Amino acid sequence: MVNIIEHTVSIQNIEIVYTFFFLVLVAIIRTKSNLIFSKGFKAMFNTKKLGNIIKDENFSIFNIILLVMSISIMSITFGLYLGYGIENLKMLHIFCYLTGLHVFTYLIIKTFAWTFNNNKLGKIAIVNLLLFNSIPGIIISIPIIATFYVQPYAVNALIILSLIVLGIFYIIRFFRWIIILFTNRVSIFYMIVYLCALEIVPLLTVYKLLLAKN
Repeated sequence: MVNIIEHTVSIQNIEIVYTFFFLVLVAIIRTKSNLIFSKGFKAMFNTKKLGNIIKDENFSIFNIILLVMSISIMSITFGLYLGYGIENLKMLHIFCYLTGLHVFTYLIIKTFAWTFNNNKLGKIAIVNLLLFNSIPGIIISIPIIATFYVQPYAVNALIILSLIVLGIFYIIRFFRWIIILFTNRVSIFYMIVYLCALEIVPLLTVYKLLLAKN
């Protein structure tokens, strides 16, 4: 009985510490760059604003911080869906898995940009990747952090809601890639190769991760 109580207290402490540092980082980013969230969100749907962000070095720096925060939130989302507690080491495994997936996609983009000698498209694709891996995670941070403090019966609803939001953004990202490729006059063959490398493979890996629940 004592061990169960100590374990519960330990989990609560981890949740409180995570929430504290997450909110502190959000506050720091908003202080240093007040428009980063609105600019990033708008750029996800506007090619012209996406071009402006590419020239904004400060945004790139803060977006990397947001990326790490977002991946941590998505890791917790998938981990909770799979039935893991935040103290479970498998949460760290999921975080490393998603981080590796992002790095792999980044390297694929750089390789394609170098191979086809299209640095402009490469920069657009990299910023687009950063935005769609950063902003959605920050958006679902509200319901996911709420799962630490709500009653158990509400946890599943918040997790499902978060997964639905991620799914919607993934669909938007897929069509966003198509628009970017068409805008830059990429041939159909290369477009298929791009989409397979940047979307289909990552989607299958995340799908396999979620299937682990079964």
